[in-house]
Amino acid sequence: MSADNSQPLVYARSVGKSFGDFKALTDVDISVKAKEVVCIIGPSGSGKTTFLRCLNQLETYDRGSIWLDGELVGYRKVGDVLHRLPEKEIARQRRKTGMVFQRFNLFPHFTALQNIIEGPCYVLKQNVEEATALAMKLLDSVGLREKASSYPAELSGGQQQRVAIARALMQDPKIILADEPIASLDPMNAQIVMDTLKKINVEDGRMVIANLHTLDTARRYCDRVIGMRDGEVVFDGTADELTTSVAREIYGADDSFNEAATSTSIPADAKADDPAWSQPAYAAAMVS
Repeated sequence: MSADNSQPLVYARSVGKSFGDFKALTDVDISVKAKEVVCIIGPSGSGKTTFLRCLNQLETYDRGSIWLDGELVGYRKVGDVLHRLPEKEIARQRRKTGMVFQRFNLFPHFTALQNIIEGPCYVLKQNVEEATALAMKLLDSVGLREKASSYPAELSGGQQQRVAIARALMQDPKIILADEPIASLDPMNAQIVMDTLKKINVEDGRMVIANLHTLDTARRYCDRVIGMRDGEVVFDGTADELTTSVAREIYGADDSFNEAATSTSIPADAKADDPAWSQPAYAAAMVS
């Protein structure tokens, strides 16, 4: 896929979103060029997920504007009045973004392959043979071709998330939106999933916007880091500029803030089958 890397692929200006009296987003301004990997960090309730859901049109924003690939997201402007797009147009725009969720959202009674082709075949009415061939290619690209006939319960969390990533790629999106994609994973699987997202960015040229809580992951994988707090952007800079003092400001924390507690770092010589880095062992270590 090709894109003009000189122009923003995503442009949000003065975006606001409220749920009743609660302001989830307040005057959010974000501009992201094609081929960037951007991480959004911040405490729970800071607006990270709401912003991604507005981009994907799982939520509608109340104020401001979001532009994606040169189109106003969700609306058509007539004079000074915004009119909500019909569902068919919203669905077309939504296919430009592939969404990856924290909890994978796989159908438990479908195999990995069936989970990937369900939408294209039964919703978009794509040819089953063509969809299956593409799905197998995508499973191969995320290292799971041999798991095509496995059910989610037979897969690790990291494998399930990679199936979810392959599913998101089926619609050939311009952007992958990943909402806490490694929050439920142990360090080894977290690294594999982030490596997969980075590979998609480097090899396919797709933009990746990921919500994260782990600062070391943001520094390692992202070109830019955006910090949010209380529905506002409070930091926008490079990974190198994300110092501990900046992180304290983003999270509204004092000197007792210890970012090591959120680390997903693992030893360079750790093995994928090492029980020391399995989910149960890591969970025990985190609470010991």
